[in-house]
Amino acid sequence: MKAIRILSVGLVVFLGPLPAGEPQEGALPPLHVVKIAGVESAINYMRPAWTARAGEGEFELPALLARDGDLLFLDAGSEESAFRYRGTDGTALGVNIEGKRVLVRGKDVQAVSATFPADVAWLSAASREDLIAIRHIEFEAAPGEADLSMLGRIAEANRDLGVIIEEEKGWDGTTFARVLTVFSPRWLVTRAARIEADADRVIPALQRVDLLALNADGAKSLAWLGRLPALRRLFICDWKPNETGPIPAGCARLSMLTLLLIETDAPALTYVGDLKPLREIFLVGIEGLSDVSALAGASSLESLSLAGCEKVTDLSVLKRLPNLTWLGLPPSVSQEAFAEIVREHPKLRGLELLSATNIVDLAPLRDAKGLEMLVLPNTPATTTPLWGKEGLRFLALPEETFESSPEYVRAFAKAHPAATVTSATPFCLGSGWILLLPLGAALTYGILRRRGSGSARCHG
Repeated sequence: MKAIRILSVGLVVFLGPLPAGEPQEGALPPLHVVKIAGVESAINYMRPAWTARAGEGEFELPALLARDGDLLFLDAGSEESAFRYRGTDGTALGVNIEGKRVLVRGKDVQAVSATFPADVAWLSAASREDLIAIRHIEFEAAPGEADLSMLGRIAEANRDLGVIIEEEKGWDGTTFARVLTVFSPRWLVTRAARIEADADRVIPALQRVDLLALNADGAKSLAWLGRLPALRRLFICDWKPNETGPIPAGCARLSMLTLLLIETDAPALTYVGDLKPLREIFLVGIEGLSDVSALAGASSLESLSLAGCEKVTDLSVLKRLPNLTWLGLPPSVSQEAFAEIVREHPKLRGLELLSATNIVDLAPLRDAKGLEMLVLPNTPATTTPLWGKEGLRFLALPEETFESSPEYVRAFAKAHPAATVTSATPFCLGSGWILLLPLGAALTYGILRRRGSGSARCHG
């Protein structure tokens, strides 16, 4: 049977704000602190170094950070879903992914998880307003010829759709290209090799894509990325740059790049083409990376994460990036370097210290007047120096801290009522954590999920 899952968010049609991901000049969209009810955990795919987790009592709701247009993964335990966040969705999401109903912002919104042909009647009878509300369509199998006309009706009503094509079986080049041509999607999650194999037929249907998430396993080249004129956000995992060559320099509008678990022995960032237009770079768990001096060419950079890049020890390039407002430091950073970096970057609004075991004192943050957001999974330093800090609005603490010192966490939260305090874990590899491929049915596309128990190697 052909399964097509549709996630729709029933928001009324409105005029005014641009769709998520629409090019906007000037400052980056703000980072929202988003609390999410009805889920066990949540990950922001675009900044995937850590997972927000549900706690107990007043910390029951996991909270994460998201900009307008970021792609989230919401795990409700028995059910899971991707969700592209819009700033207009608000900062308190109620999510129910059981069956066919989803609650967002306290409003009842329609979600369909359909197996063709069982739910063809619902789609055929859906009003234009319902069709406009669809956020994305996930294909778990290739649609048949008879399904394309119905899909065309959805695409005609809704030009802001995303598409997720996670399965390989049953897809041929013609069907893949036809589905993408029907939708001309705003964003796409798929395999790079699938696009590469039929680039001449597929690329014309991707001219509006502003966010692209790729599993690059099996790809031989990514040169076709330079033919996507609207591309602004790019996520790649399971990539072997030695086999594909670098990201081409022709991605002139690319402003955000996320690379997760890249397989390369190259010590430097030779596999990233033009760094100059990038405003946000998240390099997570790239074990071969040791030389980040090329980042000096990213003159527009405002957000940078080196979480899990264990071999990165020379951070002198940060002196040439004075406009950073978000920074994720590698686990090797020393206490002395940490203090110096904080002092030299007065514009910092957010800081990630994941598994930064050398950081034992957060006192340098007392003088960071603009610091608002702090992420501390697996970092031994206590938050004592932060007591009374003005302006703090988000604090992610290790899951273990909530378990071992719940009273301390409650007291800190009570003393800082403007701050959202949440439980968080860094992404891990090894027994108990697995990397699911971007096209795996469980995760839609590849981030990480805890399964079972056992030892693990955590990155941060």
